[in-house]
Amino acid sequence: MTKDKNYVRSNQITGFDVTIGNDTKRMFRQLREQKVIDNADLQDLTDRLSWEFNVDDVVVVYGGKEPHSVNQKGRLRSKTLGVYHYQNALDSDSVIRLYKYTAKKNKVRSTKGVLDTLLHEFAHHLDHVKLNLTKSLHTSGFYHRIGWLKNTLLEV
Repeated sequence: MTKDKNYVRSNQITGFDVTIGNDTKRMFRQLREQKVIDNADLQDLTDRLSWEFNVDDVVVVYGGKEPHSVNQKGRLRSKTLGVYHYQNALDSDSVIRLYKYTAKKNKVRSTKGVLDTLLHEFAHHLDHVKLNLTKSLHTSGFYHRIGWLKNTLLEV
């Protein structure tokens, strides 16, 4: 698949034909209300989502400070909230890396912010293992899929 076809296909898909169970939705809503979240919570939610979507599990690593860059005045220019690494012939597992501490003040990120980042990185995982896209691009369709996932998880 050429890059253009991959981009077009990614842009066309705005959701998934998947029913997410009430237990997973409840878990997501409960985690959003917690003041503190840990790696086990994030891994449990990701395992449930992988099961719901019938895709390979992905390992979650939660910790460390957001990588970032600053301008000449020391102001924040960019930061990375999370990263997804797709498994390949050399890697045994796909990995979602979520950063726990903010770039400049080194404060613990909000639970809702971490969960939003998890959904973003899990959407990259779904692009590879569910939609069989050769690259997971930040297309309009990609952001629609994240919105679909979050809205579905928040449904009562």
